[in-house]
Amino acid sequence: MYSNGVRVDEVDRLNREGILTRPAGGRGPCRQTDVPGQQVFRAQCQMCHSLDGYLAIRPLVAGQDAEGLTAFLEALRAGRPGMPPVVGTEEEIKALAEYLVSLLGATRKSRSDRFGPPKGRSWEVRNESPAIPRWTHTLPAPAWLFQALLLVTFFIHILFLNATLGGR
Repeated sequence: MYSNGVRVDEVDRLNREGILTRPAGGRGPCRQTDVPGQQVFRAQCQMCHSLDGYLAIRPLVAGQDAEGLTAFLEALRAGRPGMPPVVGTEEEIKALAEYLVSLLGATRKSRSDRFGPPKGRSWEVRNESPAIPRWTHTLPAPAWLFQALLLVTFFIHILFLNATLGGR
C-alpha cells in the first residue's frame, strides 16, 4: 500500500475508472461543493501535502500553468522516490492540475515571507527541492573537530565492548 492509501493492486483499475470511484477509506467524504480537482487532491495528495503548511503544495506549483502541471502529473504516474504514483483518469489529472493552478490566485504569505530568516542570515534554495529553504550559515566549529570527536567516540565504544565481553 502506498502512503496515499492506494493499494498496489488498485493502480491499473483506478487509472481506468478514476480515483474518485474509490471509497473514502477513512479520509472522510469529499464535500459536494468541492470541485473535481479538489476531490482528487483530497483523495491522493492530502495524505502528505498541505496547502500552506507541512510539504506545502502552493510553493511546489508556483509559476506553473495547467498544461505544465498536467504533464508533470502524468510523469508522476510511475511514482518517484518518496512519492506514490499519481493515479486517475486523464480528466481527473487535468482537473487536479487546474485545481492546483487555481490555488496560486489565492496564495497566502508563506512562513518564510512572514517571518523571514534570522537577522544576518539568508535562505538558500537548492535545485532538488525549491520549496524547502535551507540555512546558509557555517558550522560553529571546524569539520575536523567533529571528525575527531566521532573517532574518539568510536574508540570509546571499542574499549567498552572489549571490557564487557572480556577481550573475546
